[in-house]
Parts: sequence; structure tokens; C-alpha cells
Amino acid sequence: MLDASSFGVVCVKVRTANDLKLIMDALTPELILTQDLIINDKVLDEGKQLGLLGKEMVESRLQLEQLISEGYTLDERGRYEPVIDLSFLNMSSMKDSCSQIQKQMRKQDEDKRKQEQAKLQAELDEEDTREDEQLLQEAGDLSYKVPTREWDNQFAQDDAPKKVAGNSPNLEAKITEKRITRYMTAEPDDKGVVKVYIDDPDVANASQESIHVTFSMSTYTVRITASPSLVLGPVDCGVIDPEASSWRLSKGKRLTLSLVLSEAGKINFQQKKRWEEFEAKVKAEKERKKQAGEDEAEPPARPVPVAPDAPEGPPPMMPIDTPTSNRNLLIACFVALLAVLMGLWLSRR
Repeated sequence: MLDASSFGVVCVKVRTANDLKLIMDALTPELILTQDLIINDKVLDEGKQLGLLGKEMVESRLQLEQLISEGYTLDERGRYEPVIDLSFLNMSSMKDSCSQIQKQMRKQDEDKRKQEQAKLQAELDEEDTREDEQLLQEAGDLSYKVPTREWDNQFAQDDAPKKVAGNSPNLEAKITEKRITRYMTAEPDDKGVVKVYIDDPDVANASQESIHVTFSMSTYTVRITASPSLVLGPVDCGVIDPEASSWRLSKGKRLTLSLVLSEAGKINFQQKKRWEEFEAKVKAEKERKKQAGEDEAEPPARPVPVAPDAPEGPPPMMPIDTPTSNRNLLIACFVALLAVLMGLWLSRR
């Protein structure tokens, strides 16, 4: 709260025209007193500035004269009705107070900005914690414990190792790039955003300036400028929106990519998800049927239909058509025709 007393405010009641003339003669056009005055036992120091006429703020001598002529009347005895109330201010104190107010406002803005930054950092930390829990749940057992092995006695000998030939070529190659292998892709959320978590220590501890992430229509690439440089990708990720996709570095924890699926990408993902759900349902049904077949007794086999019994005795003789029988029948017919013709010829003679 601003203390008005620091302005050095002096309120004077002007009742007569003589008192007003003394004040007007000592005022500059900017309403600043050029000399000390005593009006009705009130001391007005040189340098004070007239600020208020009653409750009206005045900014110039012309405005002061106009307001007095319009709102106050001078009677025959040289007195004003009503009494003129003038308020003088200490400009140096006002400037100091304004400077103080400005500093307080700056301090409040700075505190507000720090609070907003702290709130944002708290939200980021909370999101990192959720991501850590999700990563641990999806990763499962991360123990590096190696199971114990039982070695045969033939391998537990005290023979000293033999040195190979010393003229072997130097197979040490110069490595310029290193592939990033420690990363995980989560399922899309309700907004169609796919999160990719890269928790490689070299990536998590890299500087913000050394990280370069490139998004295309269907892939993303991560490159860390180091010695050797770290590279991931291009990695296929479906149809995404390159401009809406982004990345964020949680120093010392992970690099998080936010892949925003486009409309086509969302449709493809929904179709793929429905197909996977259908396959899982079919597989579960098969497992259920298989389990039911193991637990329940198998139904009896369906009887095979039996043909009716054949009648006793030899089967009836059926004529068999063959090419030889047909030829003999034709020859017999031809011979009979020749005999008939021969008889007719003999009878005519």
C-alpha cells in the first residue's frame, strides 16, 4: 500500500481573493510554487506543485482559472463561496514514491514469474515421475544378476593360457557413429500422441544444443553431435504430423519424443489395433477350446454307415458288350443277307 504522506501533501483552504492572488502570482504555468507562502497558518514550501482543486486534478494554470470561475463565486466582501480547497504535492517525493512503486511492481512480476517457473518445473517433474513408473512397469525385471553355472572339472584346470602369435594384424577399427539402442515406444494416448523414451545415458546427459531431431511424414531421426556421434533412425512410426511433433530433454533422465499422429495415422493405428484385438480374441477362443478338450471327456466317434448284406447265391449273369461280339454279329447279318439275295436270284432263273 502506498503511503500518501510521503508525497508531502499540504491542503490549503482559500477563502479570500487576496489569498488566491498570492498563490496565483507565485505559480508557474506548470503550477509549481516559485516562493514560500503562508496561507491560513499553512506553510507552502517553494517547489511544491498544485495537484488538486477540491477533488478535481488540475494540470495547467488555464484549467485552474476555468474551474474556479465555473464552480466558485466571489461575494461583495471578497470571499469565495464555497471555500476553495487546494492541495499541493512534493514532486521529488512523488518521484521517489513512483520509483518505489515501480520497484515493487517489478519485484511482484519477478516473484510471479518465479512461481510460474516453479509450477511448470513441478509439472515437468511429475510427468517425468509418471514416465519413470510407466517405463519400469513396461520394462519388467531389470536385474542384471547372472545365474550361477556349474562347470565341469575338465574346464577347471590350472594350465596357464597360451599366447597366440604376435604377428596378428591390428583389427581395431575407427568408430565414427554409435547406434542408440536404449529406447522404448509407448502406445498412443487419447489425443493421438505417441511417446518415444530414449534413456541412453549418453543421450540423457547431452547438452540441449547437441541434440538434433528430424521428423518426416513417416519417420523420425535423432542425432547427437559427440565423439563418436550418436544416431537413432530413421525409425518408421506411421503417418505423423512433422510440424506438430516435438521433443523434450529431461537432463540426466531421458529424451522424450512426442509424435503427433495425423488423421491417416490415427485411422491406420485404429485398424491395426482392431486387427490385433481380433487375433487375440481368436487365439483366446482356440486356447479355451483346447483347454475344454483337455478337461472334458471326448465325445464318442460317429458310427460309420454299413452297406446292406448281399443275397446268397451266385450273381446273375449279365451280358458283356465287347468289340469282338459286335463284329461277329455284323458278319452273321451280312452272310444272312447274301443268302437271301442268292435265293432270289436263283428263283428268277
